[in-house]
Amino acid sequence: MRIDIKEITSGSRDGETVWVCDIRYNVYSEATKPLRHVMPTQVQVTNNDQLPKNKTVYYSDSHFLVLSKSGKPLKSKVIAPFDNTGYRAGSGTPLNVFTTAAECKAHYKKQCDEIVELLKSRQVEANKFFNNEMKRISEFKVRNT
Repeated sequence: MRIDIKEITSGSRDGETVWVCDIRYNVYSEATKPLRHVMPTQVQVTNNDQLPKNKTVYYSDSHFLVLSKSGKPLKSKVIAPFDNTGYRAGSGTPLNVFTTAAECKAHYKKQCDEIVELLKSRQVEANKFFNNEMKRISEFKVRNT
């Protein structure tokens, strides 16, 4: 089941183990890295009172700690519920939070598929643009000879 991010940010799910994921890509940029990429990961919802002193989480009373293979939270692996693309006036985009691994992985796969389709459409647009530009510039050569 998908969990509303408000349940996380309010602190009402502190102590629970959940699955998080997110991949968002800026297809209108030449950058090759996603804006945020969190592969499906099992985490523990933890109150911000337990944050290390060198970490800050905005817009939420809680954060996520990645679980080790033995199931213990790793205090060094903090994941904030929101990305940092928002400016102080807004929280940014929240992570996707689920109760099961299967749901999280299915949602992540769907996000990846959507990005691939978007990139394909951008590739078609780019090809049209470059083909038109090459044709246009070739016509310059014909006129000047």
